[in-house]
Amino acid sequence: MPCRPRLAASWLLVLLLLLSQGGCLVFTSRASLRQARYLAYEATSVRSHDVSAQVERVLLNDLKKPIFDDARYQADLRIFAIRIAARHAGKDPRSAPDGFTADRVELYYRQGQALTERLGEQWVQLVQARALYFNAAGQSGVAERALQELKRALLQHRVEEGDFFGITTDDALATVYEDMGRLDQRDQARTRALDAARIYFAQGGHADEEYRAYHDLLLHRMADLTRGPPDQETAVAPAAVLRLWETARPLADDYVPLPVRHLSYYRSAEYLAEAGDPRRGLAIIQEWQDDLEEHRGTRALDAAAALEATCFLGRVHLAMGDAGKAQSYLESCLKSLDGVEHREPLLHQALGLAYERQGAFDKAEAEYRKDEADIERLRKSYSLEQRAAFFNSRVRGSYWGLIRSAILQNEGRALDDATCGKLLAYSELIRARQLVELAEERRCGGSAPAEEPAGRIDLARLRRGLPGGALLLDYVATGRDLLALVAVSETQCRGQLIRLSAGFTSRLKKLNEELGHPIRPLDVLELELGEVGRQVLGPVRDLMEGKRELVVLPDGPLNLVPFDLLSLAPRRARYRALIEEHVVRLWPSLRAPPCLQRPGQREEQRLLAVADPCYTGRFQRLGDTLSEVRSIAELFPGDAYVLKQDMALRSTLREGDWRAYTHVHLATHGSLGGRDLQIGPNEPALVLSREPADAPTDSYLTAGEASHLKLDADLTVLSACETGSGRYETGEGVLGLGRAFLIAGSRQVLMSLWKVDSRATELLMKAFYRHLLRDKEDPAVALRNAKLDLRAQSWDVSPAPFEPTTCSADTASTRKAGTRSSAPATPGPRYPLAHPAYWAGFVLLGTPDLP
Repeated sequence: MPCRPRLAASWLLVLLLLLSQGGCLVFTSRASLRQARYLAYEATSVRSHDVSAQVERVLLNDLKKPIFDDARYQADLRIFAIRIAARHAGKDPRSAPDGFTADRVELYYRQGQALTERLGEQWVQLVQARALYFNAAGQSGVAERALQELKRALLQHRVEEGDFFGITTDDALATVYEDMGRLDQRDQARTRALDAARIYFAQGGHADEEYRAYHDLLLHRMADLTRGPPDQETAVAPAAVLRLWETARPLADDYVPLPVRHLSYYRSAEYLAEAGDPRRGLAIIQEWQDDLEEHRGTRALDAAAALEATCFLGRVHLAMGDAGKAQSYLESCLKSLDGVEHREPLLHQALGLAYERQGAFDKAEAEYRKDEADIERLRKSYSLEQRAAFFNSRVRGSYWGLIRSAILQNEGRALDDATCGKLLAYSELIRARQLVELAEERRCGGSAPAEEPAGRIDLARLRRGLPGGALLLDYVATGRDLLALVAVSETQCRGQLIRLSAGFTSRLKKLNEELGHPIRPLDVLELELGEVGRQVLGPVRDLMEGKRELVVLPDGPLNLVPFDLLSLAPRRARYRALIEEHVVRLWPSLRAPPCLQRPGQREEQRLLAVADPCYTGRFQRLGDTLSEVRSIAELFPGDAYVLKQDMALRSTLREGDWRAYTHVHLATHGSLGGRDLQIGPNEPALVLSREPADAPTDSYLTAGEASHLKLDADLTVLSACETGSGRYETGEGVLGLGRAFLIAGSRQVLMSLWKVDSRATELLMKAFYRHLLRDKEDPAVALRNAKLDLRAQSWDVSPAPFEPTTCSADTASTRKAGTRSSAPATPGPRYPLAHPAYWAGFVLLGTPDLP
């Protein structure tokens, strides 16, 4: 099944044995034995078909004639039944046995609801079991539904802090967040659960199932620590993982049933190995094997435990760096699993990595490909709106491995068209897929789907679509400090793995901050831009010769810095930015919905613009924006509709149909949300005029709202701060305003990477539109020329006049013009604009226009 490994199963953990009430056992020994058997069956990742059929028959008999008349026990039976149905659904929902079909799942769920209405944690377990079934069956939206149900459970049962039900519910929430790739929220929920559990369990006397739940929570946290975000640059300390195991181990020995206890040891060993202490991990496995000699269970479960030991030993040796031993164990594991029911995920990814580390790149590629079907099925089980963070999870490793192994088979050599197309297709598996899908759904009505990412890219068609014989540079971050590059010219294709210097991501984050401040010394910034440029462009320096245009698909930290600022100049030579010789275009993906392909020249170019909104709170008026938009409007041969001051309303933009306008220009304040605002949205937003009857947040046009605007624009200009910044998601890119306007129906978006100076932005925008409209230049060429114009200028810093009397009387800050940024005030009456803080922050992101 396409699920990530956990202690027992993906959603429900070992909470279902020997339930107690008031400290006294409420089950007969026979009922307890049955539950232990179901639990062992459910928790074991691999099992014999004979055991499977036997346990399923016993369970169905118990459902018809329960051996114990107790609501908790009968609810447990239905939870087990739904989970077993999920296992069948993971193979083929249509071939499930009669007792485990979709109709039966709904029946068990309704019966379970009636039984668990007042049973706290069991109600949550029922919700989780049903969610797992939908997930396994490939039905969409399960994660969001699970979140809603869990939050409703907290409200319905009035859980208080420190309550056991609250602890298990937070643990469950963390698991759902992890499946959705929302790792920050996962960590918050799990930490909250762990803090409460330490207080709750400080005193003894709790029921056995509560101690098991605490044990499971500890192992979940161990997994969290070793599986942080993909761009995490600092490794977790093994000591932190070991401390959690030292707390969990006595709980495992005392409260986890023997048939599934091995899972505690194996998973802890794997987590310690991943955290950097593989020798301690091996010692834990040996400890369990020594203990097992004294406690032999049924032969079927012993065989399953031995097989799982083989699988886990493979992963532990892989973490130790012993790829040869890892390969041996993993090959044995997968051979034994052939034809056997199991749910150990991503074993092919582990074996692929073992092959890759030994140089068997063709075998590695073949193994990584075997995970693709499960990954795609799991991804499709999430609703379209929730897919942005999907590749934050470990599934990303299989697609990263595909790209690496395919490149390493041919590194340093020219690629034939078939291999090149395959490599580009692998890249598309983990690039901006939700963006393309959302644009397709909202703007194409889903009737003309974009090409499937699998297979091969049509290289001839791609080359015909490259503007002016451009060089295509397709980057994918394929691990910490590792960057894959596929370069395509009119006649050549090359793949290259670039091993970045340590701390590369931190370096670019710092560079982004310093580029936006004009007080930072230029010579220091130029040295850094040269170092970065030589790393990411050095391998294709020869292909760049004679190429005026570069089409760049950035990934990871490369989204932080304007690509045209990078330099290939030798270390001691004069800094020479790419912009001096090249036009740079950014594409989010090689795919674009057909409805967003650029049409022919429209009869009339029309402008929709926003300028000088009337703000409240800490935002100052931007008189420069009104002067900016007026100058731009004069250049348009067709209609120019300007929403200014009190008319620049969020509701007007949201409710209007703007598809008749070829150009959209929004000049206002921009905000990243969250850290940037005391009151406001928790996502990037444009700040517009407040409507008197609305709450303060109603003046923010968020990225989510912007993606639903009705646009059909050739170009949208976001003349505001940080409109190209936002949260980065692996495989999707930056979730900012620029991306939102592409989804809304704009073919190209001009956006900023830092807090921009208002007066300098006004000058840049005027120059950009002069080149675009008067000189009839392509947007990418017009942007380059406008930047070079501004870099050579000095300017008068006096604020442009504006009209403060047109705003409402209760609007704050109407007596002075402001800036679009918090950058230091510019000294002196005239000041040179050579520093990139003034002219370099805007970049152009556009969809490909393939024939």
